[in-house]
Formats: sequence, structure tokens, C-alpha cells
Amino acid sequence: MNGRPENIVPFTPPEDRRVVDAMTEELLQCPVESICDMVGIVDTPGIYAIYYIGDYPAYEPLLKWNEGGAFAWPIYVGKACGPGEVCENSFVAGRRVTIRERMQAHCCDINAASNLDMADFYCRFLSMEDVLAIQGESLLIARFAPLWNLVVDGFEDCGASHRSHGMVKGRWDALHPGRQHAESLISREESVSRITLEVREYLERDPPATVLSTMDRLA
Repeated sequence: MNGRPENIVPFTPPEDRRVVDAMTEELLQCPVESICDMVGIVDTPGIYAIYYIGDYPAYEPLLKWNEGGAFAWPIYVGKACGPGEVCENSFVAGRRVTIRERMQAHCCDINAASNLDMADFYCRFLSMEDVLAIQGESLLIARFAPLWNLVVDGFEDCGASHRSHGMVKGRWDALHPGRQHAESLISREESVSRITLEVREYLERDPPATVLSTMDRLA
């Protein structure tokens, strides 16, 4: 059988479910910060969720989950942990990477995009040890199903000019042109309009249960 049915959910052992439940709850209790303001963003490893409240047309369905201070459905979930985990513009060899450095790298990418505004992005973050951060990222991606992790690939592909020969441009750079290294990548065969249609269809479905429960708590 080719492909994977969308309704299949990967098995999660009970102990992992307890971990992700605790991690989700702790993350949602953390204050939301603008990624433009690095003052409150910590210099430690950990996990983080990025939220979007702007007017990019394809992402319009996200607004009802994030506007008014709700911040229920992240557009991206990431981690900061071992050396080499961030782009070369913020990588420091021989030590762990911090959430602040991750945000600085993401800010550079968002700022380079011709149709995104950094002022529309916010984040929550949770400081933790490397091993937990690695596990936590994958568990939270499964829990929140963020758009930029699962549908619009390529946001994390930053500073890749040294390995860009023969690479195809990711969907993120197709939708958000401007990053210098992406100019040398091979254009995608699928059109921007086709990607946009898939994005809107994805965001207009019922969101994950975690998003719905977060909204219920705010009601």
C-alpha cells in the first residue's frame, strides 16, 4: 500500500504521554514574548513555540486561534540543545546552543522574507536539559501539528549556502522569498498557488485537540 493514511496516529507509550502532558502544560503556563524583544528570552537550552498573528493571506485561518492573546496554535515548534543545532550565523562551536540564539537566527530569516513582519511573531519557551529538549520537540510537534514543521518545510534550512548545490528550494522559501542562500536553490515544480491551497486546507481543518483545549480554558 502506498502512502500513509492521515488518520493513523503513531503509538505513544504511557510514560511518554505523561511527559508530553506535563511539558505541554508547563509550556502553556509560560508567558508569551515578542520575538522582536530578546530581553526576556533565556540563554539556556530548551524548547519553544512560535505563534503568528499577521495578515499573510494563506495563514489567515491561524488568526482565530492566536489573536486576542489566545496563542493556542503555534506555527512552529523547535528546540535549542547540542552544538551544531542552529544556523552558522549563530552557532558557537564547543558549547550548547541557547533559546536566545535560536530566536536570533529565526529573526534573521523572518526579517529577510519579503512578505513577513517580525512584529507579527511571538514565542513561548521552556528551559530544560538537552536530552529532554530533543524528546520534547518531537512530542510537542506531534501534539500541536505546527504548519512550519509539517506542511511548509524549509524554515529551519538556514545558512545552507555551503551545501546548496543541487538542492530544491523548500516550501518556506517558495512562499517567503528573500533569504539570500535560497536564491541559488532549484525552484520547486509545484506552484506557490498549489502550496497556498494546501496550506489553507490544512489550517481550515479542525486543529489538534491540544489547541481546542487551550481555547476552552481561555473561554
